[in-house]
Amino acid sequence: DAEVDRILELQIREGRNDGGVPMPDTGVPTASHVGTAGAMASLAAAMISPGSKHFRNEVVLSALERAAGFMLRRQHGDGTIDLGGTNFHSPPDTGFVVAGFCQMFRLLASCGWEPAESIAAKVRLFLERSVPALVTGGVHTPNHRWVVVAALAGLHGIFGGEELVRRAEQWLAEGIDQTEDGEWTERSNGIYNAVSDIMLIYAADGLDRPELLEPVRRNLRMMAYMVHHDGEVVTEYSGRQDLGTRADISSYLLCYRALAER
Repeated sequence: DAEVDRILELQIREGRNDGGVPMPDTGVPTASHVGTAGAMASLAAAMISPGSKHFRNEVVLSALERAAGFMLRRQHGDGTIDLGGTNFHSPPDTGFVVAGFCQMFRLLASCGWEPAESIAAKVRLFLERSVPALVTGGVHTPNHRWVVVAALAGLHGIFGGEELVRRAEQWLAEGIDQTEDGEWTERSNGIYNAVSDIMLIYAADGLDRPELLEPVRRNLRMMAYMVHHDGEVVTEYSGRQDLGTRADISSYLLCYRALAER
């Protein structure tokens, strides 16, 4: 609810960026999962949650409509989006958005509130447009493979189509980039471990491949040993931008909970 309050205050309501939510570091809205797409997840979750003060709120509904319009306008003709200051026409950054939007679409389409149906339709259109890019496009970093696999699995659950499964299988055929101890290639305890973990959970469910949960279990076991006495996770040897930064283990909560439930 606090996040929704922040989004409603910041959202742009005019001009070419109408519906976008500005990034805190630049003041410029993006269509990425850390930008307006991520804001939509918070808005949608609050709007359909009976325990939220924003449950079925018309102001939140309007904000979601505007944000969905912004996302469709920022989606390129090839189905991709830009991360922002880098990663232009980026299949993996599109994959981050798609993995979340697949869940958002299913929730909005099944929430039993008729006004949400128009937003669900816009989210579905975004997803449909993304398919060609994700069945052909490449990636930049190791974790991006599992992001794209999760996105392909989510799209297959909505649209069907064997080409989506075939592309996912091609990425999985590269092999899981993890040691026996559960260490991912990027050694990013502060950021990308949790990304690989949650995306493989989504892929395991969407592709009916429970064996994909094993590398997740290995990494979660390893992370129990990668926490300093004050609660910060070890970032001193990362191969990514969290090198030497402060982080905690909260980003792993959903992964631990998901496997604990199983």
